[in-house]
Order: sequence, then C-alpha cells, then structure tokens
Amino acid sequence: MQVDIIYLRFEKIVPKERGDIGVNVIEQKYTLQKQIGSGLSCVVYLAEHKKLHQTCAIKCISKRNGNGNTFLRETEFLRNLRSIYVPALYDYEEDTDYWYLIEEYIAGYSLKDLKQNQRFISQDKLMESAIRICEAVKWLHDRKPYPLLYLDLKPEHIIVSGDGLKLLDFGSAVYLKGNQMSGRVMGTVGFASPEQLQGSTIDLRSDIYSIGAVLYWLMTGEMVGDEGVSKKVSGYSKEWNAIISRCVEQDKNRRYASAGELLKDLQRMQKINNKGQFGKSLKIAVIGSQRRVGVTHFSIGLAMSSLQAGVPCLYEERNESGAIQELFSYSKKAREKEGIYYFPKFEAIPRYGNAVCTESYGECMFVYDYGVFREELVFEYEEADCVIAVTGGKEWERKQTKDLIERYRKRRNMYYVLRTGSKADFRIIAKELAIPAAFYMPDYGQPFSLGNREKHFYHKLLKQIHYDLGRRIEHEKDWNLFHYHRHNRNR
Repeated sequence: MQVDIIYLRFEKIVPKERGDIGVNVIEQKYTLQKQIGSGLSCVVYLAEHKKLHQTCAIKCISKRNGNGNTFLRETEFLRNLRSIYVPALYDYEEDTDYWYLIEEYIAGYSLKDLKQNQRFISQDKLMESAIRICEAVKWLHDRKPYPLLYLDLKPEHIIVSGDGLKLLDFGSAVYLKGNQMSGRVMGTVGFASPEQLQGSTIDLRSDIYSIGAVLYWLMTGEMVGDEGVSKKVSGYSKEWNAIISRCVEQDKNRRYASAGELLKDLQRMQKINNKGQFGKSLKIAVIGSQRRVGVTHFSIGLAMSSLQAGVPCLYEERNESGAIQELFSYSKKAREKEGIYYFPKFEAIPRYGNAVCTESYGECMFVYDYGVFREELVFEYEEADCVIAVTGGKEWERKQTKDLIERYRKRRNMYYVLRTGSKADFRIIAKELAIPAAFYMPDYGQPFSLGNREKHFYHKLLKQIHYDLGRRIEHEKDWNLFHYHRHNRNR
C-alpha cells in the first residue's frame, strides 16, 4: 500500500477539524486537501500550492503547546540539509498561534509498517535497509564544520520511498561541536542509547546504538534489553548477529567507532553473499498498469522461455484470476504433483494463499504473477529482487501507465514492458512518457508457442535483469537458445 510519509511521523492520530488551527496565513498560498497526521503539539496536512500546483506537506505546530526552540532548530536543519536522505524544506510561516513547516511530500512506507506487514524479514532485505540507514547517518556525521547527531532513529522515522530512504523529524538532532557532549537529549526508549537516556556524554556512537536497535527490532519485533543482545537470533547468520550485537553494546567503547566503519562491514558481508549469486533464487514480481493488459500472458511466456534456456523457473499465481486452475482443467498433458502443476512447457503453482511457501522448492527463478497493481501489496513487491510492469500503450491506457511510472520512478531494478502495435509506436510512447528501462513486447497469440522474436524479447529482458542485479549466468551455453540470425532481429 502507498503510505503518506508525513503521516508516519506521528504515533497517535487525533482527528481535528481544519477550523482548530489558524490556517488563514497558509490558505493564502495553499489548498489544504486533507489531514494526514497529528501529534501532541502539531497537525499535518496534505496541501497543494495554488499557483505552482505542487503537492507538499504542511506541519502546523501550536505555539501554545510546542517548543519554539525545537521548531527553529528543526527549520534550520532542514534548510541546510539538502540531501536525498532528508525531505526538502520549501518554506516556513507563522502567525499568532502556529508555526508552519512546508515540506516535500513523498509517497513511501516506514520500516515500522514493513515489520507490521511482514512477520519475518530476510537477512538480505535487512542488509539492504541497514546499508541505506548507515549511508544516511554517515552523511549526517560527515557534515562540516560539525557532525550532526540524529539521536531519534526509530522505525517510524525511517521511510522507504522508491529505491531511496528518508529520515524524518530532526527535533532531537544536535551538532557535535567536540568529540562528545553532555546533557539529556530527547530520544525514544528502546531505540535511544543508554547514555542518551541517562543524560551522560553522547557522541557518534550513540547513533550507532540506535541503528543496531532498529535492526534488532526488525529481526525480532522486540526492543534491546538493558543487558544488550546475548543470544543469537535464529534465521540469521552468525556474522549478522555479531554485527548487531556490537552495535548495541551498553559500553559505547565496544561499539563501532563510526557509521563509516559499520558500513564497511555491511558492504563486505553483502559482497561475500553476492558471489555466485545466480545459484540462489531470483524473485521477479510482475504487475500490470490496469486490468486485461496481459500480465498472465507475459508471465507464462517469461517462465517458459527461462525453462527452454535451461534456467529452472517456477511460475506462481498471486492474483485471483484462477487462470492456472482453468488451464489445468483443459490441458490433457498437464499433471499435478505436491501442489505443482506440470504443463508441457512450464511449471506453475496456482493461487494457494499464504499457506504455501514457494521458496521451499529450492533454488530457481520465481515469477510471481500479481495481476493488476494493488496498493495493499506494495510490501510484497518490494520483497522481490526486481519488478516488471506490463503496461498498455493505447491512448486510453496511457494515464494508468504514466501513474505507475511516476509511482516507481525512483526504484532500482524496475522494468517496463510496453505493449504497442509497432516498434515505431513503442519508441514514440516511451519517449513521450519518459519510461525508464522500457522494453517492446511483440504481439503473439499463445505464450506456449514462442517464435524467434518472442525468444529474443525475453532473452534481452532477462539478460538486462541479471546484469543489473550483478548475477552470474551459469548456463551461458543454454542462453544461446535465444540467439538466431541477425536478419530475424528486425522482424
């Protein structure tokens, strides 16, 4: 599902009417669309600039209950921190009752939402999140002339948007104007370091503790105890557990000295894990910009072409169409064994729901057919190694295509298959909609009968995916099944 990132900034939502705040100053420039969050001393609105037609989030902070110094400090931080890791500050205003922060509005989800929607998060997925968090914290710590300590790292403040990451709420952040500083700084129990909560001296290692505490919570759903982490968390490697344990040491002298040092360990571990990566399962999520655009047709063709090339592949139906069951009932040569339907040219699992775990079927390529894009399944799409969007090129289909492109504009390993009548139309539409990583899908009647054009199409797409993911293709000689004479390539 798509989540408003400013909404995630607050743990408690208290409904209020627009008349509860002094909005006259803001309404001169902005149209307030809806309330998307609130806290003890503030309320947040989704808004649009009346002249620029730019969407933004407006944080309204009560002067009666809020802290003026905190507001000014956060405004100063956002004004100076121009980065991919921080929401941009567009403007700020005030009247007799409120301060207003006008910030960048970004669609995404928090790590808190990720954990609530996924009971178990794989080590590979956590590794990606950990590296992004470290990169963001390292960027803050590398500020000149003084490092900036974030000091309020917690799952709801970390937002995944596209392929990037944003840190929210700099109300507790401080510049470190020496090697360390004293004094109690606001933080969240369970994620803030012991020295921060006790009012002792804090330094760069205080944020390191919070990184480890967030990752531990994502692993277990529990806070780090007063004694740190003493037991290995099952489902994760010994090396990974050791990294987390070192981050959350009660004695800060035993933690990583900097985010840069932690980042090097994580990247080294990721590099080791990625060696010979093709031997591991590759998960591809396939979605459609609208109904009846050909997602199942494409997905079956993808699975079949992979098997023909000697690459083990399993198609899984993750939509409600019931197409696989229907195909099975009509096919005289198909057979079923242990829940898998074996068709003459591909293997498939019909819609079973969450009761079946396909990863238990061993190392292969999984093609997940989700059908039309659905907001509530965004978390599942993100778990895949890559996402392929099947989109329409007809005039009445282009709005949905454009909306989906904008939704995933910043995501890496996102590919678009555009179904148009001709290559000439494809080039025009791809340029008009500024489609990144676009592929022309030739029309063909049956996915079970692939000609040279279709084989070349799937071959080109899969080679690009494997290249982008840094995977090694072990069956190189088998991939040559896709090659054919050059004069056929322009058919």
